[in-house]
Amino acid sequence: MPRGDVTVELRLEFPGWTRRRSDQIGRNNIAAIDAETDSGRCVVFDPEGGQISFATREWSHASLPDAPGLQAFDTERYWALICQSTRVAIDRGKIKSEHIRTVSATSMREGMVLYDAQGKEIWACPNVDSRARSEVGQLAKKGVARKIYFTGDDWLSITSPPRFLWHRSC
Repeated sequence: MPRGDVTVELRLEFPGWTRRRSDQIGRNNIAAIDAETDSGRCVVFDPEGGQISFATREWSHASLPDAPGLQAFDTERYWALICQSTRVAIDRGKIKSEHIRTVSATSMREGMVLYDAQGKEIWACPNVDSRARSEVGQLAKKGVARKIYFTGDDWLSITSPPRFLWHRSC
């Protein structure tokens, strides 16, 4: 069974955040949705920052044989898992979805999805995808690696510039 089909029962509690009882829950709640490297999750908070509920669904990226370091990013499946974790978090909190007034979203730092002019997905990769190895070497030889590192505070191996070059060459 793929990891993405596993339901993970975790409770996320942070210092200073108090879990609210359902009779304390109001109408102006916050949903924080996070697409991480290995899971999609939703944490619901009340306006004062008290955690109401939490749900997560795990996934894993398939390695593909056509390029070393290449990993598939299944946007449709992952989106379905994020939606599922959001529904579960709302249900666990015993709140109505219309009582979510604010939604915050975060994602894996170096993951990307490229779209065409019509808004159709043309390519996606997770943050751990390292298919652009030769492009990293090209940029390093040109002296660009140092500039990118000190500008973006990250190594070239998983950043956007070499991936854009890789994608352009396909």
